[in-house]
Amino acid sequence: MASGNGTLTYQWKRDGVPILGATNTSYTTSALTNQDSGTAFTCEVTGPLGPVTSNPAIVVVLALGTATTSTNATATAIPDATSTAPGAAVDIPFVVSGVSGNVGEVTFSLYLTHTYVGDLVVSLIAPDNTTVILSNNAGSSGPTGSPTEAAFGTSCGNYVVFSDLGGSSIAGQVSPPAIVGTFRPSFALDAFNGKAPNGTWKTRFQDFGLVDTGSFQCGVLTVKPLVGVSLDLNGDGSGDLRDLLFFAKYYGTANATCDLNGTGTVDDRDLNLILAGL
Repeated sequence: MASGNGTLTYQWKRDGVPILGATNTSYTTSALTNQDSGTAFTCEVTGPLGPVTSNPAIVVVLALGTATTSTNATATAIPDATSTAPGAAVDIPFVVSGVSGNVGEVTFSLYLTHTYVGDLVVSLIAPDNTTVILSNNAGSSGPTGSPTEAAFGTSCGNYVVFSDLGGSSIAGQVSPPAIVGTFRPSFALDAFNGKAPNGTWKTRFQDFGLVDTGSFQCGVLTVKPLVGVSLDLNGDGSGDLRDLLFFAKYYGTANATCDLNGTGTVDDRDLNLILAGL
């Protein structure tokens, strides 16, 4: 035992094994990984009456698991609106299976040809019917005014990607030329966080404008599950109000403990991951 404070000595242990050099009143761990989930940190304090071991602080690492993708490349025409009603909705299925854990992140990649993509409302629907509007009449005409030309993406592989981590919103984007890149959807995809991922997802297309027409060409749904979710952010062994206060303290900063999705800033998306894991 190393000497500590006065007559007390301290020894930190990891799963009961002394940590070399961790003999002070406080100890900071190195970066944790998924393999550290379930690790118990304790501190043994020795005084004149002998050693006393603290209650364990159980570490549960919050992370996004391996991505699962579902692809549909069945070209499907989108019915045009009439003078009295929008066109019939078209649902494109994306089947997800074998995912363990609730949803932690969803992205959707789309290649769509249309002479005026701004006529369309595009929505993503989870197996439990939770619905998020990806594009609410965003964009304008296709690059050449031809239904064979792209409006969202340019090919199966060069998509418009809808992600909550997009640098700008799909709203306000214009075409021509074709819109390509990663954009935030009209409404946040984190509405799916905490949902069961397995089952048939659907992308719904509906035309609300006359004359212009087009087709869904292909798309890729990507789902990442939550792995090892816990609200214990301050490491005291339990998830409680103190953890939310701890989160609030670092909101808007680059604190690594609270930046759960690794974007570099503690923000609402991190809070949604916490809530999804409860």
